[in-house]
Amino acid sequence: MIERLQRLATDLERRAIALQASLEQRVVVEQAKGVLAERLGLPVAECGGILERGALKRELPTHRFAAEILSGATELGGGSDT
Repeated sequence: MIERLQRLATDLERRAIALQASLEQRVVVEQAKGVLAERLGLPVAECGGILERGALKRELPTHRFAAEILSGATELGGGSDT
């Protein structure tokens, strides 16, 4: 019984860590969408697609590309292909 509870606790801890990481990645993506909207003068709704296409073009996960935008490591052009 104690072993089972320990396994359950370990599983729940892993899930909590994974959920926290997902949330943090989502926050980075949302922040980058806001930066794109401000810099490109576009609605935030359009910036999600721009962000996804830019990540795909660079073969990066969207949250990594978003982090590059936030850090200034990626220069943003005036076009919609980032």
